[in-house]
Amino acid sequence: MEYVKIYDKNGVERTWSWVESNYGQVEVYHAPPKVEAGYVFRLKTVRETEGPAVVIATIDSDPSGDGSLVPVQENVGFYWPDPEEPISTASYQSRWMEYVGARQKTGPDGETGFGLGGGSYYLPPDLGPHWMWVLSEEFCSDALANFGMLANTNHRGILRAEFLLQWEEKPDPPIPPDPDPEIEREFQILVDDHFAAVIRGRQMTITSEPVGASPPIVPVILPGQDVDQMEEDDDGKV
Repeated sequence: MEYVKIYDKNGVERTWSWVESNYGQVEVYHAPPKVEAGYVFRLKTVRETEGPAVVIATIDSDPSGDGSLVPVQENVGFYWPDPEEPISTASYQSRWMEYVGARQKTGPDGETGFGLGGGSYYLPPDLGPHWMWVLSEEFCSDALANFGMLANTNHRGILRAEFLLQWEEKPDPPIPPDPDPEIEREFQILVDDHFAAVIRGRQMTITSEPVGASPPIVPVILPGQDVDQMEEDDDGKV
C-alpha cells in the first residue's frame, strides 16, 4: 500500500506482508484519482490494538505542510454485515458501501470510536466484517476494509485508522507503454533483385524501385519467432 504505514501494538513499524500473515486480506481502497487538483482524505496510518473492543478513527489536516496536524471534525462511516442506515441517497463523495451500520462525527480532537461485539470476530482466510471511511460531502476518502477482531484473542486487530485531509495536484497523464521491439522494427528484403518489400509491424509495402546491386538483406522477424532458429542459405538470402 504505497503511502499507508502499519504499526503493531508495540509501536513497531511493520509491512503489509505482516498484516496478511496475521490478519488475512485487510485492505486499503484508495479514493479514485483526482481529475483536477483538490483535497482528499487519505488513510496514512493503521495500527494494531489489543484490549479495548473498539475501533478508532482519527482525521487531521496539515495546512502548513510541516507536520503540525490540526484535527478535523467530519463524519465517519462504519460498516458491518446487514447494516441498517442507507447512504445511497446522501451526497457523500465516497460511497464504498450503500449502507453503513453506524455514522459518527469526530470530536474537537479529530477522533471517534465504534464499539465492537461478538460479530466483529473473524478468523482468516475469512474476511474481517468491517469497513470504515470518511463520509464527506466535499472530498473523497480512502477506506479501510475487511478488518475486525481476530478470533481467540483479547480483542486484537487492525483497529485504529488515521486519516489525513491533504491537497493533491492534478495527476500527470499516463505514460504510454514502450513499443514492442519485435513489432516496431522495420525490415527490408530483396525480392527478385529489383523489388523491395518493407515490413513495418504487421504491414508489408511493396515498391518497384530498384534497390541496387547489393541491398542489405535483413531477416524478417515476426512476433513469436525465434531468431536463433533462422539460418541463411549459401546465397545470403533468408
